[in-house]
Amino acid sequence: MVKKTKKQFYVFECLADGVNAEFYINDIPIIRRGEEFGKRYGGPCNQYLIDGVNELSAILVPGEIPSESLHSKTGRKRIKLKEKASVKAELSVYPFGAVMGGPAKKVLMSVDCQLEPDQWIVFQQVIGARTDLGKLFGEWEWQKAPRIELNPDTLKEIQKFIKDLHMSLAAGDPDLFLEFGEPRLKDIEKAFDLIPGEKADLIRTVTLDDAEQDWWGIEDLNPDDYDLRLCAQDQMVEIITKKWKPILQEHPDPEGGVGTYSMTISKLDGKWKIVR
Repeated sequence: MVKKTKKQFYVFECLADGVNAEFYINDIPIIRRGEEFGKRYGGPCNQYLIDGVNELSAILVPGEIPSESLHSKTGRKRIKLKEKASVKAELSVYPFGAVMGGPAKKVLMSVDCQLEPDQWIVFQQVIGARTDLGKLFGEWEWQKAPRIELNPDTLKEIQKFIKDLHMSLAAGDPDLFLEFGEPRLKDIEKAFDLIPGEKADLIRTVTLDDAEQDWWGIEDLNPDDYDLRLCAQDQMVEIITKKWKPILQEHPDPEGGVGTYSMTISKLDGKWKIVR
């Protein structure tokens, strides 16, 4: 077990070289890596860790759309790799002020899969590791949520949630986004010892400033492209498209950059809220 001190932060790092992989922490999708997306990723992950046993996992050669990442409708694939492939994931802890990747790094758990070329391998494969990290940050808001069933009534509710949020953001009004996202902001403040309300103020300021620009706008919704999927042991729904992009996206800015609104939602006290 790892005892948490006040001044430390946790980092998730992963690599997919020669094969595509989707990485998860505690059944929450983090990122895809591979030849098409960039081989490496690393970043703080305090907000994804839970008290007690935590899990890292990766799906090798995930399905073509998010909801079929693990169970593709076309079935598992038998593939012969042309070159050696490697998939790795690592959870580490650092004291605050340390440099990511520096000597203060302490690895808590890792997964490592080496795949040899010229051998037939059946995908999707899942690799993972579990370890007890002890007491960390306490209960997150999303952990209070009931399990979700994506039935027609639930899908209708979520589609309305997306539409309402889209209308508000398209009008340059951040208030509904901040209201819906209060649980996520509360958890992030706790995870990183932030000043309460500071992040919400920043989001409000940036949104209001951007909305005054000529290029500002939110892309139209296309429900046919939605690919809502359950995660976090069915306590969250990821708001994502079949093309693995957040459903809510801004128009490109003058430099071609596109702001996106990545989110997962849970039902708290009978209302849908953004939790991650």
